[in-house]
Amino acid sequence: DIQMDQVFVGIIVLGSVPPYLSKILKALNIPVVIVDEYGEEPNFITLTSEDKKGTFDSIEYLILKGHKKIAFVGCKLEKGNFINQRLDGYKEALAAYGYEYHDKYVYLSDVNYSYEEGIRIANKIADDSIVYDAVFCTADIMAIGLMKGFIKRGYKVPEDISIMGFDDIQFSKYSNPELTTVNQNIFL
Repeated sequence: DIQMDQVFVGIIVLGSVPPYLSKILKALNIPVVIVDEYGEEPNFITLTSEDKKGTFDSIEYLILKGHKKIAFVGCKLEKGNFINQRLDGYKEALAAYGYEYHDKYVYLSDVNYSYEEGIRIANKIADDSIVYDAVFCTADIMAIGLMKGFIKRGYKVPEDISIMGFDDIQFSKYSNPELTTVNQNIFL
């Protein structure tokens, strides 16, 4: 709880700010910095990863490696609008290289990111009529699940399908093959 009689020179918030807390923070009339969340409140300063650029660069990397059909995997429940930023980066990279964007190339989970959800989506993609040569996933934990799901279905990763994640979590180095991923530098 924030006590109004306490003296603050500023507040740093990690993650999302619920509406009730936003009102309290605005009333304090001090600088507020929100880290790792896109804010809609103009009075707050936000610090985030370059989600759109990171995704653009990832898709560009896959295209320059010769991939023609690249699926996008994310989560509808992703906090803030990271998913929107990353999806925009995906669309812009495809357009920059003359590829068409189709909604059917986008697989968004209705549950939180998890290894198990990655396996489920890999099965969904494998059962789809579209044959992809690469998948970009907005979270490493789910990308590792995708890898496992595809391997269980008989795919060779990366020979049959390449998978790229976003986070550079420690576990991405332990997967076999090692996951190609975007480093967010979240600890700096």
